[in-house]
Amino acid sequence: MPINKKKVQKNFSAAAAHYDRISSLQSEISRQLLSFFAVHEARRILDIGTGTGRLLWSLNKVFPSSELHGCDLAFGMIKQARHKASSKRLGPSAGKWKSPLFLQADAEKLPYQSSSFDLALSNSAFQWVPNLGEAFCEVYRILKPEAEFCFSLFGEGTLAELHFSFQQAYQRLKIDASKMRTQSFLSSQNLKEILETYGFSQILFKELIIPQFHSDVRLLLSELKAMGASNATLDRSFGLGGRKILQEMIHCYEKNFRNGKGFTATYRIILARAEKKVCGKGL
Repeated sequence: MPINKKKVQKNFSAAAAHYDRISSLQSEISRQLLSFFAVHEARRILDIGTGTGRLLWSLNKVFPSSELHGCDLAFGMIKQARHKASSKRLGPSAGKWKSPLFLQADAEKLPYQSSSFDLALSNSAFQWVPNLGEAFCEVYRILKPEAEFCFSLFGEGTLAELHFSFQQAYQRLKIDASKMRTQSFLSSQNLKEILETYGFSQILFKELIIPQFHSDVRLLLSELKAMGASNATLDRSFGLGGRKILQEMIHCYEKNFRNGKGFTATYRIILARAEKKVCGKGL
């Protein structure tokens, strides 16, 4: 399913106010990402798809003297990140807090000068970018030579239970499965090919499997919606038979993926690390 950038922007903006409260998954991935990159010194750092700025709060502790920047497509997220930064400036540890600079920006068209950052990171954002090649090309452009790019995203097999249940629903209702509009995710090999095409080298991956459990399938769908991710993960506008498809999908999910902890939703996370070549494509 093609990713609708306007819907991504709208839905993540709407989710901004409560995003930190419901996104425990993002916190865990952020922790894994912080342990994966290899940079020890960086004067200027960019967090792409910063959301509410959670990754930057952690980076401030690792790089207390660095200039931190965050950008996000959704203005609601930027507004929330700026509000949090203002609160920290007024808090008890204000003297130790160096506020990041936040901008609303598209990952496919970054508003920063070429060769201006020592480190670029992104936590669970690139799976919502329609043209990943353009985004990686932009990251390459804004990085200094030999600077590091480190990111996480949802990989191939994420929400496999949901996708399987939709497939079963379409088959049971004898509806053409080609009309099923759920998102597929990339593999490490796909990412490697794109990164190499745009000039990155020293590419390293780490893959994680993170299962989450829900007492009800509808709660999973509600959480995806609350996270702002539902528009890109599944298209809720199934046409005239939409309610039937959804009900049949839930029935299949409940039948096949119940366990002692509830209903499983599996996230396959890819952590990636790469370096900008001194001479390569994109210069």
